[in-house]
Amino acid sequence: MDTHVVGPLIARDTTTAKALVASLADRTDRPLRTDIDVRHEELLAWVRERGLSSVATNAVMTYGTTELPGDWQRRFAPLTVAAG
Repeated sequence: MDTHVVGPLIARDTTTAKALVASLADRTDRPLRTDIDVRHEELLAWVRERGLSSVATNAVMTYGTTELPGDWQRRFAPLTVAAG
């Protein structure tokens, strides 16, 4: 792939999530791709201000459960994304 995928992105709070994204951005020459959970509006606005834009929406799929385990407020981007 010609991009770096940001994810999984698990952090204690939005400030930490921003620091993790910024750290990766500082260390790569590839465009970043991420699928941030739409409930994290502050992080979404922050990445848009820095040039990342939405190109599609995605669905989180699970097998055998209706919810992903853990606290959604700490889960900023999914564990995996499809490579196409």
